[in-house]
Amino acid sequence: MKYLILLLFPFLMSAQTNRFIYEVNYKKDSADKFITKDYYHLDIAEGKSNFYNRDYFIMDSIQTSGGDLSPASFGGMPPKMSNVVKHDLKTNKFRELELMEYEVFDISSETQQKWNLKNETKVFQNMTLQKAETNWGGRKWTAWFAKSIPFNSGPHKFYGLPGLIVELKDDRDNFHYQLIKSEHYAETKKIQTLDDFPGTVQVNYAQYKKKMLSLYEDPLAFINTTNFNFENSEGIFLKDNTLVKPDNVREVRKAQQEKIRRFNNPVELDKIIVYPIK
Repeated sequence: MKYLILLLFPFLMSAQTNRFIYEVNYKKDSADKFITKDYYHLDIAEGKSNFYNRDYFIMDSIQTSGGDLSPASFGGMPPKMSNVVKHDLKTNKFRELELMEYEVFDISSETQQKWNLKNETKVFQNMTLQKAETNWGGRKWTAWFAKSIPFNSGPHKFYGLPGLIVELKDDRDNFHYQLIKSEHYAETKKIQTLDDFPGTVQVNYAQYKKKMLSLYEDPLAFINTTNFNFENSEGIFLKDNTLVKPDNVREVRKAQQEKIRRFNNPVELDKIIVYPIK
């Protein structure tokens, strides 16, 4: 792929919002060779950052213009309502928002990486990048950062280098982030869909793990708690576009449990949840 990066270095410090767009290649299942490709935005403004899937940006743009949020607007598929990572750049405090079917877990954490800076450099898109390594989250990571982009930030929860992380990958080839474009605005750009999450439940990691194990026990429990009435509907769609109907609840429940076990490859491998086989 030919990458196009628009970097307006002289205006970085005066701009109110700096948006960095990453191509992310990752494995949902670490035992599989299949690679999923996605695009994520890293927005830095007012001393804070948001790292989120591009579909939030598309959805926000459609809502703002009064457009249609049907799957057709996302290439025939529903938008990817994946995790959002929020960081107060003056601290080591993070909030990770994980969207379930009918509630959102707001997971608070404090973290930082201990980077080992290397003398090795390379040139990418006319930028000189320096190499750095860290062991964090149960994985060994290699980062390439640009001192010419004065933000000590990067994808997911990675930060603390003397320049923006342009490329990042782990030694098992499970995750690969690469900057492909940047945009700079004189005003603060708000993505409303990153703040308007109904049903948010604040949890720490221990509480989150307990909730995820409970969810695994019955991935369709929300149907009872929300008093959904099948009699007045053809069914209900899950966020992965699975249609639940009165005659397939048992099969869907089992398939969802299998998917939870299989797609269990978090960035922070040391926080992996071991699900029992059903």
